[in-house]
Amino acid sequence: PNTGMMTLAYAVDQEGVFESMDANQKVVARYALAPKERERIIRQEELANGVYMYKVSVKNRIIKTGKIVIIR
Repeated sequence: PNTGMMTLAYAVDQEGVFESMDANQKVVARYALAPKERERIIRQEELANGVYMYKVSVKNRIIKTGKIVIIR
């Protein structure tokens, strides 16, 4: 669980995208992931408490999925 502020550690060899979706699969946030970086601060403090899905994709290919639980 987290409060909506998190650090995403990643390794991509090309431009990537992090997206988080609500329970209806609506994208609520999208962040670019640069290959030269290894971390990205994700700020989603405005999200209501609940479970959100996320995916990381490179060249429209999903390389990671998971859940984010927001609890304040």
